[in-house]
Amino acid sequence: MQNLWWREDPQNRAYRECGSEASSGACRVVIVGGTEMGQGKVTKEVLEQLAKEHCPFLADFGIHCEELGSGYAVVRMKYDERYLRPGKYITGGMLMTLADIAIYYAILSVVGLKPMTVTNDFKMNFLRPAVGGDVLARAEVLKTGRRIVYGEIRLFMAHEPEKLIGHATSSYVLPDE
Repeated sequence: MQNLWWREDPQNRAYRECGSEASSGACRVVIVGGTEMGQGKVTKEVLEQLAKEHCPFLADFGIHCEELGSGYAVVRMKYDERYLRPGKYITGGMLMTLADIAIYYAILSVVGLKPMTVTNDFKMNFLRPAVGGDVLARAEVLKTGRRIVYGEIRLFMAHEPEKLIGHATSSYVLPDE
């Protein structure tokens, strides 16, 4: 499908994805659950499909959702030597991308499938080097307001979950209804 556009259900129960609006091409509807905030609207599979179709770079980076619950997400970045800096450390930019995607998924688990929810603020502290393996990011929504959603992200090596390698906070702006 080319020239994708979104039509959202006003109650965020589903979205329809089609070719250009003027075409009579095929459309598909993705149903995402209930009508109340946080009520089973988004599944891990729906987020992975969204990422595959609209953020294909995530697959290139080896980033995928491991776990999703109401208000939290765990996202993994597979180790890849292409993203190392001198010292064989995983670059800070890759860690920030992982953290940003993790909080985006956690936020969508609360507010529903609103793809145009966008980053408003992001701050990351690097606490120790990320070396030699997959990285996990656990994001949690801390506050959901009418327009802004705020959360935190903790990053750690998959093989050493007791050692925090990074901590980030972020806020997102919800799209106009």
